[in-house]
Amino acid sequence: MPNVCRMRIEVVGEPAELERVAARFAEHDPTPGDLDFLAVLDPLPDGADPSEHWGDKWGTRKGNVVEGTPARFVMQSVSAWAPPMRGFDHVAASWPNLQITVTYDEAGGSYTGTAVWAYGRRVFDRYWHAGRGWIDNATNLSAV
Repeated sequence: MPNVCRMRIEVVGEPAELERVAARFAEHDPTPGDLDFLAVLDPLPDGADPSEHWGDKWGTRKGNVVEGTPARFVMQSVSAWAPPMRGFDHVAASWPNLQITVTYDEAGGSYTGTAVWAYGRRVFDRYWHAGRGWIDNATNLSAV
């Protein structure tokens, strides 16, 4: 059983763009407390392996919207081991007018971090690891 990575996903954008996102969520009508951000905004292609497509075997599970305004919403969710960064990369590329900020921590306390997507790509990615200190992934972002 993997450790759980808790995530706070904040999405900011123009009200019309967020209405389109809300409509996508409404089409999926999940069980309360099980909204899956990635399954809605970056569905798995038929036969795709979630680990290869999203970068995590769970995607984003057990999601709940905890705040919402016409220009912003915040949800809490979980994934296995670490945030599914590749999945968020896909969402950002498909929804370039949104800014997505993911703040996360692994339940075992090994690391915590923040990543930000804007203009269709990851623009910030930094985390603190218990054994290695701060790790800045910004140097790797040109390949995203």
